[in-house]
Amino acid sequence: MITQRRTLAVLGLLAIVVVGMAAGLAVGLTSGLFGPPRPTPPGALSHFEEAGIAFEYPADWRVFRHDMTTSFSDLIAQLSPIDIPPPCVTTTNGGGAVSIECRDRVRLEPNTLVVRIDTFFRPTGSILDGVPGADPTTVAGLPAWLHRKPIGANVALEWTIANPKRIDAGYTIGAMLRGPDLLRLETQVRSLIASLRYVPPVRPLPAVGDGGPALRDALAAHLAFNASEDPTYLCFPLEFGTTRIATVTREPSGPPLPGPAEVTCSTRLERSPLELWRVVLEIVWPPEVRSEPWGSELYFTLDGEYAGGRTMAP
Repeated sequence: MITQRRTLAVLGLLAIVVVGMAAGLAVGLTSGLFGPPRPTPPGALSHFEEAGIAFEYPADWRVFRHDMTTSFSDLIAQLSPIDIPPPCVTTTNGGGAVSIECRDRVRLEPNTLVVRIDTFFRPTGSILDGVPGADPTTVAGLPAWLHRKPIGANVALEWTIANPKRIDAGYTIGAMLRGPDLLRLETQVRSLIASLRYVPPVRPLPAVGDGGPALRDALAAHLAFNASEDPTYLCFPLEFGTTRIATVTREPSGPPLPGPAEVTCSTRLERSPLELWRVVLEIVWPPEVRSEPWGSELYFTLDGEYAGGRTMAP
C-alpha cells in the first residue's frame, strides 16, 4: 500500500512538471525566447486605460511612458510600433548645474507612426471655445476638435477632447504618420479614436428637471464661499429663472463702484453640450454705472461637483 501511494505521488509530481514545462515552452515560443516570436495576428487589438479614458489600439504597437510635465500639460503615454526615446534629457555641466531639455526626439521609419496622449489645463478657456485651425467633431459622445495637417510626405493629426468633469481641462491625442501607406496608418488612428470612451462612463443630464437638490446645494455653497470675500455674490437668487433687486458697492471680485448702486441680479440654468449644468449669473447695472451687464458662468456635474467657471465677456 505504501509503495502504491509513493508511485501515485511520483506520477502526480511528474504530471505537474510536464504541465509546467509545456506552459513555459508555449510562453517561450510566443515571446521569442526559443526563436523568433510568433507574428501578431492581423487585426489583433490591445487595451489602454489610464487617466480617465480607455481605447483599443493595434496589438503590434507598444506603450511608452516617459515623464514630461509642464505648467499646463502632462504626458500620459506614447504608442508606436517602433522604439520611442524619452523626450526629456537631463545634463550636468562642468559647474554642476543641471538642465533638462524636452523636445520631440522621434525619428519615424517609413510606414510607421507615433501616437501621443496628453492631458491639458486651460485656466481661462474652454473646449467649447474651439481650437484655431481645427474642425468640430465628436469623440465619446462629447464635443471635440480635429486638426489635420499634411507635412511633406507625413500627416499630423491632433484631436482635442473634452474632460467630462472640467470645462478648463481635457485631452489631446496627436499622431504623426510617415508614408507612403498613409491611408492604412490614418485608418488605424481613427479606429483608436472611434473606440475611445470615458472611465467611468459619462452620465447624461436628465431631459427634464432643474438639477435637483444636489445642484442647488452646490450653487449655494459656491456663492457662500465667494460671498465670504465679496458680499456682492449674495445678490444672486438660488432659484433658477428668478431675479433679485439688490444694492451693491462693487463688481463681483472686481473694483469698488463710485458709490452704492441698485442692480438686478439673476440666475438661470442651461444644459451644456458637455453634459454639465451651466449656471449663468448676471447683473444688470443702472445706465449711469455700467452700459453692459456683468455675467459669469459656472459648470456643475450631474452630482453637483463644481466643474469650473469664468467671467463672460460683455
